[in-house]
Amino acid sequence: MFEENYVAAKEAGLSVGSYFFTYALTEEEMLADAALFEEWLEGKTFELPVYVDIETEEQSKLPAGELTRLAQLFQGYMTDAGYFCGVYASYNWFGWYLDGEAFGGKEYLWMAKWSLSGTLSQNLSNDCAVYQYSETGTVPGISVTVDLNVCYMDLPAIVAAYYESLETQVLPLPDSGLTIFDEILAGGRAGMTVGEWQALFDGEVTFTDGMGNTLTADDTVCTGYTVICGDKTYTVAVKGDLDGDGKVNALDYAMVKRYVLGTYRLTREAYYAALITGDTVTALDYARIKRHVLNLQSLYE
Repeated sequence: MFEENYVAAKEAGLSVGSYFFTYALTEEEMLADAALFEEWLEGKTFELPVYVDIETEEQSKLPAGELTRLAQLFQGYMTDAGYFCGVYASYNWFGWYLDGEAFGGKEYLWMAKWSLSGTLSQNLSNDCAVYQYSETGTVPGISVTVDLNVCYMDLPAIVAAYYESLETQVLPLPDSGLTIFDEILAGGRAGMTVGEWQALFDGEVTFTDGMGNTLTADDTVCTGYTVICGDKTYTVAVKGDLDGDGKVNALDYAMVKRYVLGTYRLTREAYYAALITGDTVTALDYARIKRHVLNLQSLYE
């Protein structure tokens, strides 16, 4: 029905989006679902976002913060695949299990909070772009009840601008060692200058510090700085530099150790700066950073 509905909606002149209901409980399952979604969307174009739909009881039992991380993995995968990807869940789930601020802004959020009357009786425009207010709606031409939604933002314009920006985006070179995770650009070495970073891109990029000041070629790039790549802007996460001082020292490995022990919450850029050995931050990353600080093994070998 997805294939049939997609074609018919396009022929009717509707703005079209899509969503994927996931039961994933692990990183492997979530990334496998994202890969399947990408396969199903191949060759299609969308005027509205594509979403990951998260709402199973088993998912609600995951440790605090884990569901947000898994949703970010799905969103990041789809973003890397070239899609404007958001997250769907109930209003309460965004309060209890998902950090809505982790997904890039309210234009990425679709929230369900059904009113008993089935009518639009609340305003969630400060929380999300799309509010699903009823599961008992009626629509001419459909014989069963349906969900009803209100969209507070001009999502077709936002999505169109996003896809246009991808066409003018300056990207890291294939052998740069840099990776884009949604709005984060991760990689590099602590102590690298702006000039050294600029050589890793296929076009002209500009770096600014935490105060928005444009940096010169000889300035050092730190975690938390910004790189402007054509029409796209990313926050930099320098490998190993969690605290944003441009170095890798005892404070950095203390931060990642506390995160692994569950006693400290990293900013998103610090999380990706700590990502050394795999797809998630673990004790192995702490050990690698510590060995680097002790001059036993470089992070950059």
